[in-house]
Amino acid sequence: MGKTTNQHFVPQFYLREFGINKKQILEYDLHNNGIVHTKTISTSCSIDNFYEYKDSEGRIVRVNEIEKILGLLETRVSHTFKSIKRKAFVKNNEQSCCFLTTNEKENLVLFIATMAFRNPELINKVVKELNDLNGCPEALKPEFKSMSQYEKKNLALSLALPFGKIEESQAWKDFLSALCNMSFMIVAVQDKDVFITSDKPVMVYPKKDSMSLADVDTVILPLSPRICLYLSSDRHTINERKCLRIVNSSNSCLKGVNEDVAALATRYLYANQCLNSKEIKRLCKSYYDYQELINDASKS
Repeated sequence: MGKTTNQHFVPQFYLREFGINKKQILEYDLHNNGIVHTKTISTSCSIDNFYEYKDSEGRIVRVNEIEKILGLLETRVSHTFKSIKRKAFVKNNEQSCCFLTTNEKENLVLFIATMAFRNPELINKVVKELNDLNGCPEALKPEFKSMSQYEKKNLALSLALPFGKIEESQAWKDFLSALCNMSFMIVAVQDKDVFITSDKPVMVYPKKDSMSLADVDTVILPLSPRICLYLSSDRHTINERKCLRIVNSSNSCLKGVNEDVAALATRYLYANQCLNSKEIKRLCKSYYDYQELINDASKS
């Protein structure tokens, strides 16, 4: 098997769920008033050699090590997606208190955590912090200063994606523990496609006044244009609603999901259909309102 150069931070199998066909997807550029292009899925949400470890001179070492592990996980999760899609519109399943199997929940938890930590924004932020040495113990500053940019990127990758050593990563342990203790609910829209996604599709909401991954309140992840996954720390609330809800597209909460998708996106939205100008304007507003909120918070 040849070396994979084109490396996706949002998996291709996931983007295909929102594609207009198996190879193409509609991409809306939030930096350009939501202008839409038909994009090839194989080149969407990808950066050449982003997950490669490199030596001090930029030569790739441990070729495709992270890519291979991500590929194995994505294969497992793609089967979980297919299973959920088969079951989601069976009316009798609404009465089930165990709509998702234990294995499906485990796969979804690993997928959510990996998607959160593999995000380029996060990894590049770690590299920037290593460059700035903010908060770094004095004893370690000489060590980090002597690192090349490639070595700093290696360290950021190993911290964000500590495959084989997850039990040694407090951030991963905290996040996985929080996710495993949440209640799961699938919302399925029966009459038409509703949900969009983005270049940062996992939406994680911390509890009030907390930024810790151990204090997650809600997680939302669109699984397809008609299916969305909700995780909630309020087990009682989810239990009242059961594990599966089949709703109409007029349901008031669905509009809010897409606005949140837009608000938390890095730059691009993805859909399997053309959005009208009113929808695009609303989604762009959600994005810029959130960017303004972040900028104001960083100044205070």
